Amino acid sequence: MIPSSFIAVDWGTSNCRAYLISDGACVRSLNGLPGALHLGKDDFAGVVAGIRAELGDLPMLLSGMVGSTVGWIEADYCFVPVNQDSLAGKLFWIDPRTAIVPGVAQADSTSPDVMRGEEVQFFGAAKLLGSEAPFIFCQPGTHSKWAKLVDGKILEFATSMTGEVFGLLKSHSVLAAALGGKVEANSYFEQGVAHSAESEALNELFRVRAGTLLLGWDNARASAYASGLLIGAEVRGRLMGDCRVCLVADEILASLYRAAIVALGGEVVPLGVREALVAGVGEIARSAFGFGDDR
Repeated sequence: MIPSSFIAVDWGTSNCRAYLISDGACVRSLNGLPGALHLGKDDFAGVVAGIRAELGDLPMLLSGMVGSTVGWIEADYCFVPVNQDSLAGKLFWIDPRTAIVPGVAQADSTSPDVMRGEEVQFFGAAKLLGSEAPFIFCQPGTHSKWAKLVDGKILEFATSMTGEVFGLLKSHSVLAAALGGKVEANSYFEQGVAHSAESEALNELFRVRAGTLLLGWDNARASAYASGLLIGAEVRGRLMGDCRVCLVADEILASLYRAAIVALGGEVVPLGVREALVAGVGEIARSAFGFGDDR
């Protein structure tokens, strides 16, 4: 009997997290590992070896940007509709014990899109919620993902560059000096969400600068308002009536997106990122490494 212990790695662009999973539960994790954008292609093998040195010499599944054009080796995409079997059947094997989970692509001529890593967590979230699974799933981040799942399949999805745009505004825009405050789901954030329906969204953003110059807005108010504008616009584009949204997020992003979704008429079903990842990667690992098979 092959033991059902393995390492799951969620490799983003900015950071990387590794989880030691045994019998379906995460028993140890490593955080703060370098993201794909901080590594050259020859560096990934060393990071993987270091993870095994810390967590054990075990089979490993890598998901996320490690399989992208800026990652270790470019893995193929599975095209929607996609289920977990689709991913398991198209793993890219580095060696007999190390595999990269493929990304998911949508080749519709009017809405082409791609994602790597979030699909594993969406499948895990749907599994955990079972018959209570909502219509829409959301994972916020630098590039937020929204997906429609039905009967265990991702049918369609969409990406919003909300986090990256906010980062660019903070670093490279005329608003930079005003956006250094901590963003919280407060009344200023809610005002931004409410005003995100304005047709002149770019005008609303410039009012952040005008507010600091003329009305005495401090950085905390300006940051919360600008974040509310951006997140509100994203959520408005994805909500379909008073729908239920499974929000796969941790800490501050969870509170911000929850506030925006509720303010705009949606209902939130919250799940943590690690919880969803562990549930989603288990089925793929069983297929990949034969857990439970006599060999």
